[in-house]
Amino acid sequence: MENLQSEVLELEFHEFSKGHDTITEVDFAKILLRYTYLDTTEYDMYLDRLLDRIKEEKGITFDEFRTFCQFLNNLDDFAIAMRMYTLADRPISKGKYHSSLICKTS
Repeated sequence: MENLQSEVLELEFHEFSKGHDTITEVDFAKILLRYTYLDTTEYDMYLDRLLDRIKEEKGITFDEFRTFCQFLNNLDDFAIAMRMYTLADRPISKGKYHSSLICKTS
């Protein structure tokens, strides 16, 4: 299952990268917006707002893209963990967050 997901992500990434090592931030946004129900006006508004905010294009690598997609796949787990820390009135450090993600995605 993991291999299949990785292959699908790779195909999607390569569709937008056109042989390059990165995709643009706008292409990344288009990939995310592909799965939303927006009319054309709203879609264009989001892309225009992104273009206004990008100072310098750096691009998104496949590893960054895959990591983000893994995060989205575990978003419910992340939300539950954050709620638990909030209810316990305990701060969460970057190290704790990172190690809990590694355990979850392994």
